[in-house]
Amino acid sequence: ICLANRSATPSPLASPYLSLDALVELSNSAQGDSATLLPLGESYSLESFLHLLIRSNWRRETGYVWADVTRVRLASFSPRHPWHQYLWHCEKGINETRDVPHRAEWSNLRRQANESAGAELPKLIKQYPIYYLCFIIAFPHRMNACGIRWVASKLDDLLSDM
Repeated sequence: ICLANRSATPSPLASPYLSLDALVELSNSAQGDSATLLPLGESYSLESFLHLLIRSNWRRETGYVWADVTRVRLASFSPRHPWHQYLWHCEKGINETRDVPHRAEWSNLRRQANESAGAELPKLIKQYPIYYLCFIIAFPHRMNACGIRWVASKLDDLLSDM
């Protein structure tokens, strides 16, 4: 994700919020035209994967990719109403991007990655943790770091009870 979505890459990964028409146009366009359709240098899923690394206490591995991570802006979309999470297409909400700092304290990263309240998730999803995994398979564009941290903590709890 880091290497494919750098701002200088010739063919970045497509945003999960591009329409089918835009993807078809992109695949039929010349390589130089992709900049008009794709927001270069950002990712909607990178933060989730980064938090899984940090939650696993893989400090060395996180350090290996950190420089590349800092070159990609973290993007997220929050629907206006919690029930909009269940809509395939949702036009009303907040689309945010933020930069990753070049330096960060491991303790702060661990604190962020271990937050698992799932505050951004609808109540119905939080009643059935395993369904969240099914939900993001069917609605991959609804995956976010908050949800991944939450379901990771629920799976940790399930495994610790065994």
